Amino acid sequence: MGIESNAPTTYGTPPRQQSKQAATITDKTPVITTDIYVANDMVGDEMAFAIKSQSGVVQSLVVTDLGEQDAALELHLFRKSVTPAADHDAAAFTDADGKASAIGVIVIPAADYIDAGAYSIATIENLGINYENDSGTLFGYALTRGTPTYASVSDLTFKLGVLPD
Repeated sequence: MGIESNAPTTYGTPPRQQSKQAATITDKTPVITTDIYVANDMVGDEMAFAIKSQSGVVQSLVVTDLGEQDAALELHLFRKSVTPAADHDAAAFTDADGKASAIGVIVIPAADYIDAGAYSIATIENLGINYENDSGTLFGYALTRGTPTYASVSDLTFKLGVLPD
């Protein structure tokens, strides 16, 4: 017979305090091209996500793909605007970019897309990426790990779910 307890067990760092502000959901549609991309290409232009707070947690990402390419992607997040490679060029973030302002990378596996009829959608949850910045804006840059050919320059939308402090 074991010892029973109703007390919660905690390990490691205590959880962040629950924010008194509502979650922020902000979306961006980068301008992309309709030519075939190759693995490690930048996909589209810079996405400036207005997040209403200078610190908090990126909790989720939803990617909507109107072209139903379902390509494996990465969304690189920074606290400041950086100068990455251009759309369709190989990704080339600098060491200085990474050291000074990178806050994390969200991986969107091809297998995470669900066919929703006329489009596909991938949802990545429980990210827990902490951020701090002075501007209330996070900057995102997408790159592909596949070889998609999008039908329209506005086929992709990235929607961040953020819990402000």
